[in-house]
Amino acid sequence: MPDAYARILAQYAEAMANDYYLDLEDVDREAAFGADVALEWRMRFTPPVPAQYALSDLDGNGVPELLISAPEEEDGYTLYDVFTLEQDRAVRLFEFSFGYRTNLRILADRSLIISWSSSAFESGVDVYRYTDASLSRLTAYTALADEQDPYTLLYYRDGEPLDEEAYLSALQALNSPGPMAFDWISAADAA
Repeated sequence: MPDAYARILAQYAEAMANDYYLDLEDVDREAAFGADVALEWRMRFTPPVPAQYALSDLDGNGVPELLISAPEEEDGYTLYDVFTLEQDRAVRLFEFSFGYRTNLRILADRSLIISWSSSAFESGVDVYRYTDASLSRLTAYTALADEQDPYTLLYYRDGEPLDEEAYLSALQALNSPGPMAFDWISAADAA
């Protein structure tokens, strides 16, 4: 395992070994977590969820990415972060972490599907492809409330209007490849 990834996993392992720093006040608790620990995972302390990781070459360039998740009953896991290597440094594939209102799924065809919600009146799904160390957004689906009638949703694909049936059908088709399988390992075992 690359040293840069081992350092990230050590931060998660330390947090779990120290009971997620639950005995500290909020400000001290935040400072105790390592800089690479996903914000959304830090907030999952009722009950705490263990971090797990997998290494997977998402773009096919021979360099594995580091995926950080936590086990979940409903979907099997929740992804919190994805790192890649740039000149022996670990860098986040996305500028934000996942887990609450923004979620990432990686499908068997290597599509990266981000579903998000900023409120009950605006949500969407963005489809990405990660190829040759380059992340590209392929398409974006958005549902938002009509300004004149907030109980009516408007649907879009890349800014172009869609009817509800076409929107829902497109979202269903996105999932047809099924999820990519990962061999998850406890972050505590990496330390």
